[in-house]
Amino acid sequence: MQQLNLFENIVVNEQINFDVSILDDFRTSQKYSRKDAELNILEWLSEWGLSTSRILIFRGNTNKYHLDRLCKNQLLSKREIAYGYPKYFYSLDVEGEYKLAEKFGNIEGSFRHLAWINSETIKRCLMIQRLTLQNLDRISSFVTPKHYFSEGLKQPDCIWIAQNQRIGIALELETRGLWDFDDFILMIFKCLEGDHNNIFKLDRFIIFSTEKWLVENYRHAFQRKSERFLNIWGHNEKGKWGVISQVKIPFEILSKVSIEHLVL
Repeated sequence: MQQLNLFENIVVNEQINFDVSILDDFRTSQKYSRKDAELNILEWLSEWGLSTSRILIFRGNTNKYHLDRLCKNQLLSKREIAYGYPKYFYSLDVEGEYKLAEKFGNIEGSFRHLAWINSETIKRCLMIQRLTLQNLDRISSFVTPKHYFSEGLKQPDCIWIAQNQRIGIALELETRGLWDFDDFILMIFKCLEGDHNNIFKLDRFIIFSTEKWLVENYRHAFQRKSERFLNIWGHNEKGKWGVISQVKIPFEILSKVSIEHLVL
C-alpha cells in the first residue's frame, strides 16, 4: 500500500476485495439494515450518475439479489454497454429519484442522457469511484462534478474533503497536447491560488495516472525546488494560436500538488 504525503492514511493502491462473501461477518456482527443499504446505493448513484454492481454491492454492504430487487421495483435501471468494460452499469430509475426527492428534495443524477455517455467516460468515472470508495473512511466527504460541472472549463474529476482541506482529484489516462498540458496545469494553479471567482478553490491537489511515464511528466512539471513559468496560450493579434504570455507559479503552490502512480 502506498500512502500520500499530503496527509496520513489516504490509500492509493490498496485493492478492494469485491468478493461478496466478505460481507457475511459484517451482517452478523452489526445490525444490518436493508433500508440503509438501499439509501446508500441510491445516494451514491445520485452523486455519480452511474456505477457497477461490484461498487454498489460494496457501498451498500449488500448482494446482487438486492440490486436485482431494486431494479424490479424501478429504483435502479440496469443498462448494457455496446462495447468495452463494464458490460452493464446501473443508474437511478424513476422510483429511485422519487424516493430520494422525498427525503432530500429535488434530485438529479450526474448524467441525464446516459445513452450519450461513451465507454471512456464511464471507465474514468468508475476509476474515480473506486478511489473514493477506498478512502471513504479516511475522508469526511466528497464532492462530485454534478455540483460544479461547467461546459468548456477544465475542472477536477472529484473533490475530497479531509482534515478540513479540499483536495482536488484528477485522473490522467493519456498524454495531452502541449497547450492542453499547460492549460491543465493552469487550472490546478488557479484552484490552489485562491482566486475568489474560482468555484474550485482547493487546498491540495492529487494527480493519479496508470501510466508511469505520465507520472514522471507531471512530477517534472510540479516537483521543483523553485517557482516555474507556465505558458499561456491563445490567439495573438494576427489571429494565430500560440503562446501569448507567461505566468509565474510560486514554489508554495507547486508543493501542494502530489502525483501518484495508480496500479489497477
